[in-house]
Amino acid sequence: MSVQEISCLWEKITEELANQIKSSACAAGSRFYSADEISARFGVSNITSRRVLAELARMNLIRKSRGRGCVINKSHQLKTIHVMFHDKEISMNNLNYVRAGLYKGVVEESIRLGCETKIVTLKFLEQAQYGEHLDLLIVQNFPDFFKEMADLISNSENINCSCCHCLNPIRGVSTVRNDFVNGGYMATSHLIERGHRRIAMLSAGGEWGAGRFEGYFAALKDSGIYFEPELLKHCEISYTSTVKAMAELMAMKNPPTAVFSMSDMFASFVFDYCAQNKIRIPGDLAVVGFDNTSDSEIFTPPLTTVDTHWAEQGRLAVRLLAEDLPKDRVKDIVVKADLIIRKSV
Repeated sequence: MSVQEISCLWEKITEELANQIKSSACAAGSRFYSADEISARFGVSNITSRRVLAELARMNLIRKSRGRGCVINKSHQLKTIHVMFHDKEISMNNLNYVRAGLYKGVVEESIRLGCETKIVTLKFLEQAQYGEHLDLLIVQNFPDFFKEMADLISNSENINCSCCHCLNPIRGVSTVRNDFVNGGYMATSHLIERGHRRIAMLSAGGEWGAGRFEGYFAALKDSGIYFEPELLKHCEISYTSTVKAMAELMAMKNPPTAVFSMSDMFASFVFDYCAQNKIRIPGDLAVVGFDNTSDSEIFTPPLTTVDTHWAEQGRLAVRLLAEDLPKDRVKDIVVKADLIIRKSV
């Protein structure tokens, strides 16, 4: 049997067993087949059987139970996921890179689960018939942008809701969050490991910049580097504001040798400033970004940055919706950030 035939076989077995689990004949919590039983039933190797079990577990259809092997973790059958962004009105034409990355993961996982996605607005939620079950996925922080609807979403048993890219756990809502603190720590630590002691930070401030700053501050402290407030620059998310902050930093008597930017967008403005002022990256100034956007790899030089795995957050938010958890048993998942080392340091 060829490799292609083996691959096709385990996928077919997975599909058949997944359909069996989703049928009305299978009860949640009941015992599922062991690897040996799958091998005997389908005439495949134990390796193939274990691969099938691993895929079913990844699909949240089964879980390991102490003393019982695998049991059925029956998921809610998603049909339409209503996706709502924090903007009052939004379309595919005005998604920024964060929302686009999150939504990409949502769509990919929805396709895999055989359901559709529909972008809706707050107006839709206000007019929805709450007597019917509603699968709602909120992209970006909740309840800050939905204060008038927060109690309804958190308390209604008819609304199955998950939220990705939020700051904190939310009562009654399953959440997927960034590891901003560890991301800021890794970025700053990498600069320190490369010999930098005067490290500036560009931040938009507020609660979205707080976690990154906490990681930045902790990395300096752990390395015995005194935090200098003048090296922290709060900027608006604009080219003009970033260039002004950079000009002030580089005009200092003892300017920084490295910059940690709270986003790749800020970092792109830093690159432009340096190009216009004949400042070499990384020869004169090292730069680390945050987000690992699609453009960061084609910066000149390519940008070292923190990957917060936007698409994976979207995929996880869909899987949490599929679990349709009771309001008092919702989950909070923090996605680990990774440092992507390139040539800007």
